[in-house]
Amino acid sequence: MILSVSRRTDIPCRFTPWFLNRLRAGYALVRNPLRPSQVSRVPLTPGAVECIVFWSKDPAPLLPHLGELEERGYPFYFQFTLTPYGRDLEPGLRDKGDIEAAFRALSRRVGRERVLWRYDPVVLTEGYPLSWHRATFEAMCARLAPYTASVTISFLDLYPRLRSLGLRAPEAGEVRELAAAFAASARRQGLDIRACAEPWDLTPYGIRPAACIDGALIARLTGREVTARPDRSQRPACGCLESVDIGAYDTCPNGCLYCYADHGRPPAPHDPEGELLTGGAPHRGPPPRRPGPGPGLPPRPLRPDQPLFLWGSLTGRSALLLQDLRPGEGPSSDRQPDHILRSGCLCVFDSQEGVIPPGAGRAGPAAVCPLRQCPSGAGAG
Repeated sequence: MILSVSRRTDIPCRFTPWFLNRLRAGYALVRNPLRPSQVSRVPLTPGAVECIVFWSKDPAPLLPHLGELEERGYPFYFQFTLTPYGRDLEPGLRDKGDIEAAFRALSRRVGRERVLWRYDPVVLTEGYPLSWHRATFEAMCARLAPYTASVTISFLDLYPRLRSLGLRAPEAGEVRELAAAFAASARRQGLDIRACAEPWDLTPYGIRPAACIDGALIARLTGREVTARPDRSQRPACGCLESVDIGAYDTCPNGCLYCYADHGRPPAPHDPEGELLTGGAPHRGPPPRRPGPGPGLPPRPLRPDQPLFLWGSLTGRSALLLQDLRPGEGPSSDRQPDHILRSGCLCVFDSQEGVIPPGAGRAGPAAVCPLRQCPSGAGAG
């Protein structure tokens, strides 16, 4: 299992004591983001964790404890987001000079290959125009190149709530202009430059698609073959492998205005000694364990009252995934329980195309679901 810590909140910056306590306990409880009443128990022993991928804008609180991770046998690397914005966009972060010092200290401690710089996202405002990004990125490349081997860029995803804040994403011509400038700056400093889950083809500028949960890097760090599969729960252009995230949305005090993980909900109380990152356990007794690798669970018919989960359609339109989910079991990623991938109902129902069976691009008369009593009517037998 690859452990993601965390796409949903900045655990290294804000919740290091909780994270260390959970490692020492050997497990954490994680709520299903789509059904918060469902809680999974995620094993965190060294034998269960293939590699830890840290995501942070300021992992300084974790630096004094890296020795403990190494002594316990956890391989790890950092996705370190270091942007040049001020407190108008990132009100909860420290002075950027201090964060850049932490970047250098981390690199000296673990090596530049394990500190991946993210210039992410590119946000345009009156105070942050194209010319400012070009000049600032050039200067940051020169300062950070001795401490990292790569830089990952992305452009702002303009969620509806961001429009009222005066933020905007680059348009097509601006994307091309910035891509050319960023690629040239990175090349001058010997940095590999990639783009995270971008729909734009930036390869003409020498910018390859990124895989932030990177199987090749994990294999180099661990010396072992990585068996994780591509993560189908992420955006279509994402190159990441499957991982298990132990964070929670709406919990990060960094307060970045552009953040996709902040929906404006008040966070639940945080207890560094708790099993959950925030809030209390919803039931007594041991929580259900996440299924391990192997043949998976046998197919079962879905009950009439079984929940449906939102899922990204294979055709790019809104869809529902019919899932064989037992009560109390949560997802292995934001939207998908891992045992469902191995058996059970995998049909996607598209409002325009009907049933789409697993592995198919569209429905058809030969479409068959492995679940015999699939509620969509596409079941075998």
